[in-house]
Amino acid sequence: MGKVKCLGIIVNPNAGRGISSARYRDILDLLERERVSFMHAYLAETSDTREILDSFFRENFDAVIILGGDGTLNHVAPYTLGTGVPLFVIPFGSGNDFHSSHWNTGASRVRSTVRRILRGDFRKKRVDAAVVEGAGLVRYFFNSFGFGIAGVVARNENKRQRKRGFQTFFLTALRDVLFNAKPIDVRINLGGEEHDGPILSFHAGINQREGGGFRTFPLAKPDDGLVDVVFLRGKGVNRLSLLLKLQKVKEGKHIDDGDVVYRQVPSFTFQNGQDTVAHVDGEDFDLPSGRYMVRVLRKQITIIQL
Repeated sequence: MGKVKCLGIIVNPNAGRGISSARYRDILDLLERERVSFMHAYLAETSDTREILDSFFRENFDAVIILGGDGTLNHVAPYTLGTGVPLFVIPFGSGNDFHSSHWNTGASRVRSTVRRILRGDFRKKRVDAAVVEGAGLVRYFFNSFGFGIAGVVARNENKRQRKRGFQTFFLTALRDVLFNAKPIDVRINLGGEEHDGPILSFHAGINQREGGGFRTFPLAKPDDGLVDVVFLRGKGVNRLSLLLKLQKVKEGKHIDDGDVVYRQVPSFTFQNGQDTVAHVDGEDFDLPSGRYMVRVLRKQITIIQL
């Protein structure tokens, strides 16, 4: 690709690991010295994220860099669906699962990474996204979606004043498995294969990782047009067994567990019989009871490959 002429840069200072204003200023100074045309958006805690991004994406960017994590990506990426505008995420989130699935550059190499992108020294790759639709709700995800225990863990982790990555996420998951695991009645249709009954946790993913390092979707490929569906049945599973299963998921060894269902499908539907807590890319929300469809948006997101 030729040299980038117009760059978009989006920073979330509230992402899990945080980015100091001095470091952000350093990046802006670099862009000014390189004499590249750029716009930047600062998603402060009290800002109206949608209003800022609505205005931001009226510009035509050659590339967009995100300083944040999976949650920041979840806010930004819908604006680039199907546009071909390539994204790159510099990992300042608490989980950074999308980044870890696609890149091996850390937050310590910001300057060299930005310079390389400005030179156009990268390839473009198109990867999948997915959407959850139903009950008046539309939510996109670019890494994973979940409810039940998955949603409760995300909500409790987001309540923390300072999130620190996989270790604290794992401890939150342990606590919620022990004390907050409640079955939900769900009817799931996986392309004609139907499951009807109580489940404890439900997960759907595009990439292999979620939660900062859990290998929930070990067979996932980000561009195969399939979403990996994983759920834990809610009958006859005691607390000790749940802890052992959590360790299996951490290592990606749960596929053959008799209480776990693992499927790969282009779309599916589910109907939850009660309100619950869900998340998309770690961003928690209330999921009302109702019927929903989840479908893959094949290769609708473009990312930068270095």
